[in-house]
Amino acid sequence: MEIFDYIQIDWSGIYIFFLLLLVCVIFYYLSFYYKPSFVVPLKYLIKNRYILEKTLAGSIIFLVLLLPFSISIKLGEERISEKIGNIQFLFQVSLSMTTTDVEPSRFTAAKDAVYDFVGELEGYNIGFVIFSSIPVNWMPFSPEIEAIQSKLEDFNLAEFPPTREFVGTAMGDAIYYGVDNILRNYGEKQHPGDIVVVTDGDTNQGSDPLQAAEYAARNGISVYSITLGREDTTVGTDSFGSPVVATFDHNLLENMAEVSGGKAYHITSEEDLSQAVDTITNEISLNQQYEYKPNWIDLNRIIYVLLSFLLTLQIFIKLYIVKMNK
Repeated sequence: MEIFDYIQIDWSGIYIFFLLLLVCVIFYYLSFYYKPSFVVPLKYLIKNRYILEKTLAGSIIFLVLLLPFSISIKLGEERISEKIGNIQFLFQVSLSMTTTDVEPSRFTAAKDAVYDFVGELEGYNIGFVIFSSIPVNWMPFSPEIEAIQSKLEDFNLAEFPPTREFVGTAMGDAIYYGVDNILRNYGEKQHPGDIVVVTDGDTNQGSDPLQAAEYAARNGISVYSITLGREDTTVGTDSFGSPVVATFDHNLLENMAEVSGGKAYHITSEEDLSQAVDTITNEISLNQQYEYKPNWIDLNRIIYVLLSFLLTLQIFIKLYIVKMNK
């Protein structure tokens, strides 16, 4: 820890030196011409006045030399913000999210829960990445809760047509994208943020999600997952018209959470979803960072008081000597 972490120096105060030096010179010459009609009772100190005068003079010179530097001393810190964490939501938008095994649909239930989730994150920087076979930065990081909720209200799957880009699930790619997005915006800190993956099942394209979660962990980012839907539910048909049945890789999701310090939740009802959101909110709050403002004390204020006392004492001693020699 450097000493300059606790000391500030303002070099602009050099003029104080010359001002106080002028005052000292004026008082010094006045002490020879002004004959007081009173005597300060310093007879016990005057016995050793040579040592006293030298000590006072040295102290005054030392304090005067300190003044131009405008030194401040850091005495502790004041917490000015409790929540400055960064949360990256990864929201799956593939067609399987239209399935109604979680009423009214996986997508609507997830959107409503995330809407309420965001309302509990006042003070956080929140961003959204939507993904299916590719990740897309849908909403940049922002602390504006009302603006985020307003955009979530208009959020619907019609924005993402059933083209090649929105067929399939590349969860690993989305996690890599989310981690890089956090690091790009907030740097490599001890805990730069958290990722919340909202998905409806397994991954079937792109990078390995477990390796992506390990990458997040190496960068101090926890990965939480909310998986919606019931197993063995038909979520659509393939290009040949055959039914596609939802699958969940519970081990994968649990391992992702374990390696990154997050949690994995499998949701089959609105009640489960609400409980998962509350739990994740509490978990994330434990990871929150604090912003501090240092409390600085201006040392010049103390120096001025000491100088006033020492100069007064010095002048009184001079006046006393003049009186004694009168």
